[in-house]
This record gives sequence, structure tokens and C-alpha cells, in this order.
Amino acid sequence: GFLEYKAYPIMEGCISFLLSWLIEDNEGYLETNPSTSPKHNFIAPNGELACVCQSSTMDVAIIHEVFSTFLSDVEVVRRTNHNIVEKVCTTPLRLRPLYIAQDGSIM
Repeated sequence: GFLEYKAYPIMEGCISFLLSWLIEDNEGYLETNPSTSPKHNFIAPNGELACVCQSSTMDVAIIHEVFSTFLSDVEVVRRTNHNIVEKVCTTPLRLRPLYIAQDGSIM
């Protein structure tokens, strides 16, 4: 049906892109770089407003959601032996954990 022949190939392409976008930082975590977020901006050293960063919380949250949805789809279409499934299962364990500020806000 639709999931197996239309949505799954699109999700597979999305997963491939996300996996190729991740790079290892000097602490061994995987991060998105470059990254932007509509809620993240700061004053750059030159005094201008900037928004490009490394591994925004939005990126990490989207990756977790896409990977989770993909794994659910894999069970439905029964493609669990695919190489990409192993990467989707192990990659989230290497993403930098979300930082929670003292006031409880997600940074």
C-alpha cells in the first residue's frame, strides 16, 4: 500500500540524509553542523545577530522523531533486515543529550 511503496522510500531517503548530515564532535557525540533554529540566536563576536550553530535542540528533536517514526514503519512493512535499520537504532544513542537549564527550559 501507500506506506510500503510511497512513504517508506521517502522516509528512507530522509533517514539517509540525516545520517549523512551528522558528524562526530571531539567528545564522540554526533551533531548536526551547520545548524539553525528559529528560536536560537545570539550576538556574534562582530556584534551582529547570528543564528547558525552546532546541533540545535530542534535538529536533535526532529532526528529523534523521524528515527522513531521510521522504526515504526519498518515493523509495518517488514523490512527489518535492512542495513539502515541498524544505523537508525544505534545513532540516537550517540546524539548529544538535550541540555535542560536550571529554570527547566530546554536549551
